[in-house]
Amino acid sequence: MLDKYKDENEFYSLIGIKYKTFMKMVEILKEAKAKQKQIGGRPNKLSIEQRLLMTLEYWKEYSTYRIIAKKYNISHVSCIRNIFWVENTLIKNSHFHIPGKKILDLVHNYNILCRLNYKIHFRLCIYLTFVFHLKNNYQNSR
Repeated sequence: MLDKYKDENEFYSLIGIKYKTFMKMVEILKEAKAKQKQIGGRPNKLSIEQRLLMTLEYWKEYSTYRIIAKKYNISHVSCIRNIFWVENTLIKNSHFHIPGKKILDLVHNYNILCRLNYKIHFRLCIYLTFVFHLKNNYQNSR
């Protein structure tokens, strides 16, 4: 299915993420699917790659569930269920963990402070930005 993308730059421009990141996401989703398969249930019409592409399309293009469902020849309810499953599975994994609201609020508030009191808070803003990036890099490297 992914053979139609000629190179990594084309993949990035069309999908919105690097091919390496895409394959890491597929790997995580396949592990989750294997665990889910042990419980049982009806098999999904779409492959893991199709489900991830559908989710990335939803994130990038802001299409409605009905439009995306029509493209993949499934019901819009199945589309919603698949996108939610992919989102929740990736968020639970440490590689794609989203920072909590407290961290985002802290950074946002200090960015506002930096703009208001440039001279006074300049060093504090540099320090907090540095700490925030260190924390993100540390979380992404795990």
